[in-house]
Amino acid sequence: MTVAWGPLLAAYVVLVGLPTGLTLMTWWVGRSGASVRLERIGAWGALVALVAISVLLVADLGRPERFHLMLVRFDNLASPISWGAKLIALKILLLLLVVHAVERRRPPDRPLPRLTKVVAVLLLAVSFALALYPAALLARSWASPLAGGAGVLFVLTALLMGAAVVVLLGGEGRTALLGLLAASAVALAVEALALAGRPGDRLLLAELTTGGSAPLFWGVAVGAGLLLPAAGLLTLPRNRVVTALCAVAVLAGAAATRYLLFAVGS
Repeated sequence: MTVAWGPLLAAYVVLVGLPTGLTLMTWWVGRSGASVRLERIGAWGALVALVAISVLLVADLGRPERFHLMLVRFDNLASPISWGAKLIALKILLLLLVVHAVERRRPPDRPLPRLTKVVAVLLLAVSFALALYPAALLARSWASPLAGGAGVLFVLTALLMGAAVVVLLGGEGRTALLGLLAASAVALAVEALALAGRPGDRLLLAELTTGGSAPLFWGVAVGAGLLLPAAGLLTLPRNRVVTALCAVAVLAGAAATRYLLFAVGS
């Protein structure tokens, strides 16, 4: 399977879901009383991951010395890449503010200041925009025909990645993870039905389900990423080893799904 975009952008599309989902799911778990440790690791983890992913994006541009123009110029707002660079830069800034507040909080369990909570709300909004961003970026090109109507799947896979990391960190995210697995299964089924109903898209569906992409789709995205984790979490919900293995499988499945949305048909 050849990919017109290149490996760096493929890695970016797959991995950008991790810091996005981690921010959103840390907040969600925090609504029911997340630990200070989880809040701290979530903020630092999202920041480090986003900085690393930004390096991939800069390297893929081919002219990294001109990347700063993406951030300071506003005469190219029709470009989705320009929007993406600005969203990433804004999220990094907001994460720095949150990390600063978390590290300076004394005592450690004291509630964060109201201003920091405002920053957190802005961070959630930017994170949700970044969850949708790959669909907007890839829909502008013929090279990723599946991505155009896959905004929901991009959001769900980002949330799955975040929920899996929260579970691996010891957070109480099992119920949320199960709900996201069910929602993702429904979204995949609806997307398949939509493709089957459009004559021009049936070839894409065939490549995904019976063609060269079928092993990755059925084996990793569906089998390892949805069915096995759901079965493990339902049958052995209190087993920590099984839960951790399920979370790792969810990460692999979500990454495979994002890659397939990027690569099938290219």
